[in-house]
Amino acid sequence: MIAIRIDKRIEGLEKVERSLRDATLANAAGGAVARLLQDHFRERNQRGNRLGGARTNYWASAAKAVHWKADSDGATVTVSHIGIGHHYYGGTIKPVNAKYLTIPAVAKAHGRRAREFDNLSAIIFRKGSLGALVEKSKDGTRHTVVYWLVKSAAKRPDPAVLPTDREVASTALKAIKDQLRSYTR
Repeated sequence: MIAIRIDKRIEGLEKVERSLRDATLANAAGGAVARLLQDHFRERNQRGNRLGGARTNYWASAAKAVHWKADSDGATVTVSHIGIGHHYYGGTIKPVNAKYLTIPAVAKAHGRRAREFDNLSAIIFRKGSLGALVEKSKDGTRHTVVYWLVKSAAKRPDPAVLPTDREVASTALKAIKDQLRSYTR
């Protein structure tokens, strides 16, 4: 899960600190930032996967998992989608109920679990930290790697998973200003 806190510590919002205490304004800012995140995730969802496999619509699901809540000091926008924090912060993934992680090697494996295939055989390489799940050709003469087997996978942090701090602050500030203008109409 990832959370973005919208309060006076965000650059540009310190001047409207009192306004943020108004739940209507905090709600406007939270809603605007939530929409910014949803749009950002939907735009990422338009990109194809690098294997060219079937779309899993991971980022569209992340967009649906965006929520916000206003309180007396501002608003908090959260993304409660599995794996989203790992995409943002990075880290090492290790298998939980298995000996190896399965990394898709071909398009037909993308978005599918290895157990969905009934014709795979395991090959473990010498050192035991890497292997493959292979599929035999119909004539039995060739093997195609469908999944790579690894003991762990390191993922680099990707700050582009979220809009920039500047985009978040300007979106929140614009929403607050728009809400304040609506009071004078």
